[in-house]
Amino acid sequence: MNGAETAHRPALFESPIEGYIFLRLLLGLALLALATVFVLRSPPQMWAGWILAFRLSALTCLAMGVSAAFVRRYGRTTWFLWSQMALDTVFATALISLASNPDSTYFVIYFMSIVAAARLLPSLGVVVVAAVDVVAYGGIAMAGLMGVLNWDLSPDSLLLYSQVLVRIFGLILVGFLSVGLVSRKDLTAALDRVRLLEKEHSELLEQLPVAVLSSRDGIFDSQNAATQALLGAMIRQPIEAVFSHEEERWEQRLGDGEGARWMSCQRAPREGGGEIFIVEDITRLREMESVLERDERLAAVGRLAASLAHEIRNPLASLSGSVQLLQEHNANPLHRIILREVHRLDQLVEDFLTSARPLQLSQMMCKPTLIIEEVLATFANDPRCHGKNLTHHFDATPTLFLDFGRFQQVIWNLLINAAHATGDDGKIEIRVSILEESGDTQIAVSDNGVGIAAEKLLRIFDPFYTTRTGGTGLGLANVDRIVRAHGGTVSVESREEEGTTFFVRMPLHPKN
Repeated sequence: MNGAETAHRPALFESPIEGYIFLRLLLGLALLALATVFVLRSPPQMWAGWILAFRLSALTCLAMGVSAAFVRRYGRTTWFLWSQMALDTVFATALISLASNPDSTYFVIYFMSIVAAARLLPSLGVVVVAAVDVVAYGGIAMAGLMGVLNWDLSPDSLLLYSQVLVRIFGLILVGFLSVGLVSRKDLTAALDRVRLLEKEHSELLEQLPVAVLSSRDGIFDSQNAATQALLGAMIRQPIEAVFSHEEERWEQRLGDGEGARWMSCQRAPREGGGEIFIVEDITRLREMESVLERDERLAAVGRLAASLAHEIRNPLASLSGSVQLLQEHNANPLHRIILREVHRLDQLVEDFLTSARPLQLSQMMCKPTLIIEEVLATFANDPRCHGKNLTHHFDATPTLFLDFGRFQQVIWNLLINAAHATGDDGKIEIRVSILEESGDTQIAVSDNGVGIAAEKLLRIFDPFYTTRTGGTGLGLANVDRIVRAHGGTVSVESREEEGTTFFVRMPLHPKN
């Protein structure tokens, strides 16, 4: 038989009371068999005493057999357990009454009853059983010593009384020892329950997706598994090195750049001194809120653009046509300035309309590196690119499901943004790579320009928010809108006076 079969083998007895009744039934059957043998082997004139023992044994076996029949049904009820203890006391007392003196071997049954009570009953139950056994044995012994029972007594009454007292004290001692056994058993069971509860709480704490830390004397002294992932190793770190607020609840930004995360923190006093800290990463929630706010602003732009676009474009078209006619008859440098500004206003209206219209992508399988090369070739001839060191590195040439024209607009806006941030000898670099952990394509557009302050990074993709004089604040908003329509993400890392990098991550497969 293998280990698995042994582990699944059912137990012989489902509860301790079943095993006790089984052993007690065997004892009753053994006594009944002995009484039968003595009756059969004894002469008829001696049958009177043994027939009484035989009948008592038979009656006891019958009672024990009934108990065995109902133990599976009532074995866990209190009244059934107490009835078995009472049956033991009656059985032992009756057997001792049939003996010839108080020094009966059947006295051991009292001990069995008390020990069984220690296994089956609480501490108070053991005391009651021991007290009942003491009273029962004391009563039957006094009846025998006073001549009520037909005992063959020794002429030395002091010896008889000493035997009775020793046995009574023996019952009391066994009772005390059994109570101690029950108390120890209860204590062990309580400790097991505490350990199990502690284990369950520990497992629950380790499975929580929030960081839980405890501190004492201003130093962190314990943390759960989520803390390591969110904050790192905090044990033995001072509180002020991590948290900068004294309130009960607050939000705190940890880190900077693309790796910055928003944490929702709360603290509570710890029993016995110290504090408990609960920290939850709400970066994703803040990003969703930011996207929602951005979409609401774009919706507002749409309503504004729809109402003003035609009202603005019609006068612009008339103005442009009139200036062109004037230029044909009498050329003037001012005409070129007017036409340039008209074109600028027309482009601004077009940006408004682009932000307002729902995106309708026309996607196909194409290589983003080819789109980037085409945009770079065009951008190299743009006046805003003159004097710039423009480079590109393609670590991979993936094929993605893209809208060719829209993706051109993304790269163009990022290059324009980088050109405005750098000086005459600025450096702009585009790098295409594959992210190992996700398999997504990453396009990084970097510059060594003036950078963006940390407090402005959270709003950099909001419509109409710009850090450049003369900017509309719609270029990066459109970049974010187009990239998200493709199922990708755009993020930014920047340090003031060091430069900025925009990261566009596009999925390898289109997301529905």
